[in-house]
Formats: sequence, C-alpha cells, structure tokens
Amino acid sequence: MIYLYCSALPINFSVEEAARSLKQKLSGSENSEFIDKIASRIPSAAAEGLYALEILLKMVEAKFPDVNLKKVTIKRGENGKPYFKGCRLCFNLSHSGGAVACALSDSGDVGVDIEAAEITPEKAKKLAKRFFDKDEVAAVNRSPNEFARIWTRKEALAKHFGANLADFAKKTSENDEFAEISFHNFKYCNYPVTLCTKRNFDKVILLVDLAKQKNTKNFKKNS
Repeated sequence: MIYLYCSALPINFSVEEAARSLKQKLSGSENSEFIDKIASRIPSAAAEGLYALEILLKMVEAKFPDVNLKKVTIKRGENGKPYFKGCRLCFNLSHSGGAVACALSDSGDVGVDIEAAEITPEKAKKLAKRFFDKDEVAAVNRSPNEFARIWTRKEALAKHFGANLADFAKKTSENDEFAEISFHNFKYCNYPVTLCTKRNFDKVILLVDLAKQKNTKNFKKNS
C-alpha cells in the first residue's frame, strides 16, 4: 500500500517543540543528529522539514502499528535520500512554500515532490535553460507555469531512484518512458505534486488525512 498526505504548515509551529517531540519518538544518537540537522536549517525550511517528519511518524503509527519506531533509524543514502534502517517501509518527503508532502509505502521505493507556484517567469526560464531539454524549455517559454509541473516530475523521479537531482534533471525528459515507473500527478491547493512509484502499484494510492482536517479535499488528481 502507498499512502500520500499533504498539508500546510500549521500556524505558530515551533521548531524547538517539534524537535524535542520527535526525539522522544525516535531513539538513538543517529536519529537525534538527523533531527538536529533539519532543525539547523533556515527557519522556514527547518519548520517544514520537521513538520513533514512529524506527519511521517504519525502515518507509520496509524497505518503500520506493528512497527516499533524506537527500533528504527533514519539514515541517508549516497545522494542524501533518507530511508528507514530496521524497517520494511519506504518513504519520501518534500516541502516548499509552507506546504509539505509525505509518501509512505510498504510496496517499494517512492519519490515525491511538491513545489510552490511562487517563481518569477524570468527565473523559471533561466532554470529551465539550465536543467531541461529543448522541448521542456520551449514549454516553459510558452507558459512559465509549466516549470513547476515539469520540475516536480524530475525531482520525484530522481528521489525515487535516490539519484543526484542536478545530474538527473539534465539527463531525463518528460518524454522519456520508464517501463517500471508510474507517475501520479496531483494538486494540493495550487501546488503541483508528483508521486513516483513502481508501475505494479499504480492503483493502490490512498490519500489520507490523519489530522481529521479534511485536507484531502484539496487533492485533485489530474487526468
């Protein structure tokens, strides 16, 4: 099963309180170090990162109660992708512009990306020229809003494979076909979200709302 949850950062979210609470759920020096590194980022990124981790652990507790979080260690792969050691579950996190996305799976690797639609046309075109192929650049030149949609696809794919994002973005195109990969496109409010999964699990994505705030009504799966 694959679970996807998106949410806006709560008002008055406390980085200090979140870090303290997370350390109580996850034991061990490696987990504490992982949490401290997130907390040391610039304030907005620290808050979003810790909130995403909070949601992830709540999802594990709610959907996989047999997993003992005290025995789980969060580590990072060669290119920085976090993963659980001592647990069968796979996950991926993303945050941007005050929103977070969390994907949790017991069906293989996942990659997710959410992007705030807050980028100037000039910056979108500049980044597209640096990382996109000619067809993608042309799409962004016609409509700068296409940048976020294309970028979330590239980033979700790179995160699925645990690849270096900058290199991977240059080497892939949205015209590429991946025999074992499926892409699932959503909208959370006005933010594009792309979830990348193994193709075999194309039909088992659930949108959940652990906080009972009906956030899932904001999802609109693209056709």
